[in-house]
Amino acid sequence: MNARDQNTPTPDPSPQGGGGFASLAAKFPSPLRGGVRGGGVLFQAIALAALVFACLALTPALSQESSKLEAVAERVEKLVESDFYRKIDFPMLLGDITDDTIDDALADLGVSHTRRIKPDTIDYYEVLNIYDRSLRRDVGRLFPNGIQYQGVGLVTHTILGKTFVSHIYPGLPAAKAGVLVGDEIVAVDGKPYQEIDTFKGRFGVTAKVTLRRTKDGPTMDLDIPVATIRPDSAFRTASEQSIRVIEHGNRKIGYFRLWTLHDNDVHELVQAALATGKLKDVDVLIVDLRGRWGGYVGRLNDVFSPKGVQVEFIDREAKPNFTPLRWRKPVVAIIDKGARSAMEILAFTMKKNGATMVGETTAGAVLGGGAYVLPDDSLLMLATQDVVTDGERLEAKGVTPTIRVDNPLPYAAGADPQYEAALKVAEDLLGVEAQ
Repeated sequence: MNARDQNTPTPDPSPQGGGGFASLAAKFPSPLRGGVRGGGVLFQAIALAALVFACLALTPALSQESSKLEAVAERVEKLVESDFYRKIDFPMLLGDITDDTIDDALADLGVSHTRRIKPDTIDYYEVLNIYDRSLRRDVGRLFPNGIQYQGVGLVTHTILGKTFVSHIYPGLPAAKAGVLVGDEIVAVDGKPYQEIDTFKGRFGVTAKVTLRRTKDGPTMDLDIPVATIRPDSAFRTASEQSIRVIEHGNRKIGYFRLWTLHDNDVHELVQAALATGKLKDVDVLIVDLRGRWGGYVGRLNDVFSPKGVQVEFIDREAKPNFTPLRWRKPVVAIIDKGARSAMEILAFTMKKNGATMVGETTAGAVLGGGAYVLPDDSLLMLATQDVVTDGERLEAKGVTPTIRVDNPLPYAAGADPQYEAALKVAEDLLGVEAQ
């Protein structure tokens, strides 16, 4: 049974396969079921009345939940019929509608950018942030103070029933507390970890996060303050703090990581770093595309297409503006199966222009997507456009690495073999020995 099953009200079958009143009656203590000496009939009548009352009390809640799911199913059907990127015969959702029947019908479409996301996940807030312009009315209703949630600044991935830290946002509490990628989250305040509910409404409270860093090793407790996290700010800070320069004498290797491409500020940040900032004078550039989300490639696609013409405009205060900036020095890109959508288009552009690609084949999730808020405030992502990149469809195919390097997650203790391999390639391009 998955998490969705646990949240869906269903009849509780008796051992004989029955349900309803018989099932509920089976749960009562034997004196109420069989009566007691001298008052058995009276007790049975009272028990039956209690059962009827309990069932009647449950009926409105169950009916309301069922009605809401039916409204969700109806909305999903209409949106697939009207907006899906190709015409299909989408199966009508009939009979008992559950979260599973809706989610399974979407999964059966077998394409990227097509799934339902519920508010108990970090994905919900981050995807809403990506599509906030097209969902302005719903976002304003749901988040009058802006899209935000309480957390500590980490994302997890479940493997064989265990929860491992897969991403840590620089500048947020988990990073400051010393959490590492690959750590297993055993518990938070002695309870199982849940992405949103664990920290919901606990801003400013210090949570005790119990981790295991090595397989079968001891646990450790970290006291981490709960913060209010705004996805756009978290992504921007993470990208900005990733920028660094590795020096080898008078030779320099630059590095930055793109966590998302949906934010104009991130595009401007990268271009400024390359044009006039920390990365201006580096000899080789490492671009980490193992982002959380895509967005749109914008000018960055031109930046890494060096054959175009670069024009520089300088204003009266001697501030240059490159339209577009062209990066013509060697590039090493890091990719993995988490790189998706516009991140894959950028990877494709880099590879076509001679960049060395290190890591794993990308997700192959390259359709144009739209987002819709459903009647229960869950979020539907739906593929609305086919995407062809320079004559090629990357959907279900992805971008393959030049040098394959795996990056096992469980108990990695912060190790990053893909980054280390990319750094070695960059050092070889410079003709220097590793320090």
